[in-house]
Amino acid sequence: MTGWAALRFSTPVAVLHSVVASVAVVALTLLGTGPFAVTDDPRLGIVLAQLYVVVVVVSALTLGGGRDERRELLREVRHAQADAQRQFSLLRTMVDTMQEGVVVLEGDGRVLLRNPAAGLTDTEREFTLHDLTGRPLAPDRMPSLRALRGEEVVERILVRMADGSPDVLVEVTATPLPRDEDTPPRAVVVFRDVTSEELQRRELAAFAGVVAHDLKNPLATIDGWVALLAEEIEDGDEPDPATVRHVVVKVQAASERMQSLIRHLLQHATSRDAALHAVDVDTTALLRDIVVGREAGDRVRVEPLPVVNGDENMLRQLFENLVGNALKYVVPGETAEVVVDGHATEDGAVLLAVTDNGVGIPDDSKDLVFQQFYRAHATSYSGTGLGLAICRRIVDRHHGSIAVRDNPAGRGTRIEVVLPGARDAAAAVA
Repeated sequence: MTGWAALRFSTPVAVLHSVVASVAVVALTLLGTGPFAVTDDPRLGIVLAQLYVVVVVVSALTLGGGRDERRELLREVRHAQADAQRQFSLLRTMVDTMQEGVVVLEGDGRVLLRNPAAGLTDTEREFTLHDLTGRPLAPDRMPSLRALRGEEVVERILVRMADGSPDVLVEVTATPLPRDEDTPPRAVVVFRDVTSEELQRRELAAFAGVVAHDLKNPLATIDGWVALLAEEIEDGDEPDPATVRHVVVKVQAASERMQSLIRHLLQHATSRDAALHAVDVDTTALLRDIVVGREAGDRVRVEPLPVVNGDENMLRQLFENLVGNALKYVVPGETAEVVVDGHATEDGAVLLAVTDNGVGIPDDSKDLVFQQFYRAHATSYSGTGLGLAICRRIVDRHHGSIAVRDNPAGRGTRIEVVLPGARDAAAAVA
């Protein structure tokens, strides 16, 4: 009964039970009843009863204390398990939301953990790994296997898809995990798609090279003409006014080319990095303001245009470039005739078009003119080759589209831009 009470109830209740039982046994023994009262010597019975009391109380305390300790240990285990589960859920959530792919491997190649960014799990697309020279990686050079051998690996590899998709450049970091004698080797492999970063780096390098070259030319021109003028002054002769005027004209022209290039470079940078503040923009008022600023009211006709939603400063840059090109690339001896019109499309967007009667763009250059520094008429007209590249970037940031077409009414070019329509229905109607 004492064992049952100690295992069934709390320790205080078990001790109380043992005390009551012990008192009853002692009392019955003194009254001559019970197993301890049948001894020939009554004192021996009393001693046995007292020993019984000690055994009962000690047993109750031992069993009850052990039970309480077991319960406390189980409670701590449950708390530790719940805490471990929370930590695992937090870690799993963090790993699953990472942009980098994470894979944990065991020595036999078995995958212990992978996150969604590891990719290729749903489509099971076939691929091969190559080094940066395009040569396939040997099996013993795989980053994961090298990490399982205890090597720290940080390198870039090419992932080549079997379906002909463009190669993907991946930065891989493979690290061996700590282990003891009883655990097999394990490694964590983290890889990140750096294809766009590499393209931007190459684009920036090429961009810097072209800019440096284009800035050198006007600087060399300025330096040459100024040196010529300085040489005449050093000879002690009075400079010929005609020569001075000629030098000034040349220096001003070179300076204007530099200013134009710098202005386009700033527009190019802001069109990519500046924050986009989209509002409903009255394109009719915007275009007419641009035309007034260029004093081209007799050459540019702006039809009533729908309202668009976009960044007003960027849209001004966009149409400044388009109208400026339409006025610039005109047939020598003729007057530019430019029309800006547009209409709302069925999907809620707005199509705006700038049509001119200029020299036009050859078919093989219609897609190339949006590339940086490409100029379809480089030998006949001056320019930086950045204007339409800036237009493409601005339109892309507004999730629109831009295309070059022939003038349907005859010679010239028609550039069509699709932009988001107004968010305010009342503004759109107005």
